Amino acid sequence: MVENEIKKDVWGAINTLRFNTKIAENAERADRMFFERLQEGLKSGDVDKIYEFIEASERGRGLNSDPFVRKLFQKAYDEDAKRLCRILAERDSIIDYWGNLSSNCETYMIVAFTKMDVEYPCFYYECARILLKRLQEDLLCQEGIIAAVKKLSNIDLKLWKRWIQKNESNSCWQKLLFTVLSQVDKNALEIFAQTIHLDMPIQDYKPDILLTEFERLPDSSKNYILVHVSGIIIDRWNDLIEKKKKAFVTMNKPLFTGYINLILNSLQELLQDKEKWKTAFWKQAEILEEDMYRWYASEINIESIFFYDVTQLYYILIVGQECQLIEIDEVISNCMQKVKMVIEWYDYFWRECEGQKADLEKRLRDNSILK
Repeated sequence: MVENEIKKDVWGAINTLRFNTKIAENAERADRMFFERLQEGLKSGDVDKIYEFIEASERGRGLNSDPFVRKLFQKAYDEDAKRLCRILAERDSIIDYWGNLSSNCETYMIVAFTKMDVEYPCFYYECARILLKRLQEDLLCQEGIIAAVKKLSNIDLKLWKRWIQKNESNSCWQKLLFTVLSQVDKNALEIFAQTIHLDMPIQDYKPDILLTEFERLPDSSKNYILVHVSGIIIDRWNDLIEKKKKAFVTMNKPLFTGYINLILNSLQELLQDKEKWKTAFWKQAEILEEDMYRWYASEINIESIFFYDVTQLYYILIVGQECQLIEIDEVISNCMQKVKMVIEWYDYFWRECEGQKADLEKRLRDNSILK
C-alpha cells in the first residue's frame, strides 16, 4: 500500500499490519535456539518460552522502528485512541504486542492504553513490561505500570504471579510495589505473599527501597496489606529458616533480607500483646540453646545453625522493642542473660558482622534486670 493510500485509510492500514518473526539462514546457534523456543511457545501457548525469545532479542539488536509506521500509529491514536487500543489488544499475540507497542507507540500512548478496558491480560502485561524498561527515562511510566499491573491482578492471577517472580528484584518496580499492593484484592495479595523470595538479598550500598516505600504508605494501606499477607509471610519465613537449617545452608551472619521490613511488620501483626511476645521469645531462646548443645559434623554447620537461630531471636527482639511489648520480669531477664551467654560462647562467629553483634547485645542488655 503506497503512502497516499494509507493516509486516506488509517484504520485499514493498521488492520493490515502484522508483526512477523523470521530468522536468517546463517543465524548463529544461540539465535536459532531462541527462535525454536519462540516457535514452541507460540504452538503451546507457553508465555515463558515466548519471553525467552523477546528478552534475548532485546539484549541483542532489538527491533527496528519504521518512522512512517510510527506516524501512522500516531495518527490513529489522535483520531481514536480507544479504537487503536482495542485493535492492538484483539491481536491476542504477545509477539504482536511487543512489536507494535515497543516499536510504534510513544510512552504516553502506552500509558493511556493501560487505563482503557480490554479483556486481554497479556496486553496489560506487555504494556507494563515496556513501561518498566522505559521508567528511568519517563516518570509518566509509573502511573501506567500501576494501572496495568493492577488490572493484570484482577483478570489473570497466573500472569500477576509471573510479574512478581520476574520483577521482585527490580529497583524501579520496588518503588511502586506497595502502592500496587494497597490497591489489589485479597487473592492477589495472598499470591504475592506465597510467591516472593523472602531471602532475597539486600542490595549492597543501595538504599532499602522496600523499607522506604512501605513507610510512605498511609496506616490504612499498611494495615490492609498486612491483614492479608502477615500470616502467610511468617509461616513461609519459619519454613524457610527450618529448611535452611536442615540443609545446613552456609550462613555467617544474621539473615537480613530485602524483605526484612515486611517480615518484621508481619511478625508485629501476629505478636500483638506482651504474652504472645514473651512466649515467642522464650521458645526461640530455648531452640537456640538446644541447637547449640547438639553434635554437628563441622564448625561451618554449627555456625550456620547458630546464625539462623539468632536471626529469629533478633527479629522477635526488634519487634518487642519497637512495639513496647517487652515487660522485664525475672523470666525474661534470665532468658536474655542466657541468650547473651550463648552469643559470647561463639564470639568468634561474629567476625563478619561485629556491628550486628554489638546492636544485638545492647538490645539484650537493655531488657535485662542485670545490666
